[in-house]
Amino acid sequence: TGKGIVYLSRRGFGKSADFGSVAISAISTLKEIVVKATSKDEKDMQKFLNDKIKMTYYEMKPYLRFTDMTNNRSEFHIGKEIKGADGLTVIAGNNSRIIGSAPTLASLEGGGARIVIIDEAGKIKGLMELVDNMLPSLCGEDGITRVGVPLIGGVAGEVETFGNDYQELWDKADMRDLLRWFVPGWAGVRLD
Repeated sequence: TGKGIVYLSRRGFGKSADFGSVAISAISTLKEIVVKATSKDEKDMQKFLNDKIKMTYYEMKPYLRFTDMTNNRSEFHIGKEIKGADGLTVIAGNNSRIIGSAPTLASLEGGGARIVIIDEAGKIKGLMELVDNMLPSLCGEDGITRVGVPLIGGVAGEVETFGNDYQELWDKADMRDLLRWFVPGWAGVRLD
């Protein structure tokens, strides 16, 4: 679609868990993709990767899980190394990965991601610059057409420190081909 989402709601609504489900679903169903995920700092990124993304994977029935090749604090790679007929090692299965990245320009730019998830966006210093540097990593081979999806989530009311960037991102979402998704108060709305 070429669109992304700026997602704003109250705390405890389940944005992080939704983002985790999107990441696991993507690498489980799409071959050879990269999902990048970040949060307000590196420690929270690792917590997000472990508690919201990997937790979803571990809750799956074992017979539904793909084999994980790499599973550490900053990467989760599914696939399986096998020997090809020519004796070379190849990766079978989806060969897709989730990479946990620090919320820095260098860690989120480039890399040809299919999905980039920014959790706790209202608490990230320099969010606008981070987003603007990340968006080209979602482009196709022509370097112009967006084929990946940015998912940017934050909490209404907890943006006192760096909230101006989040407010500006919300206000200028159209300029970046982002859809605004606002869930007020206790709306209790969930999408499958």
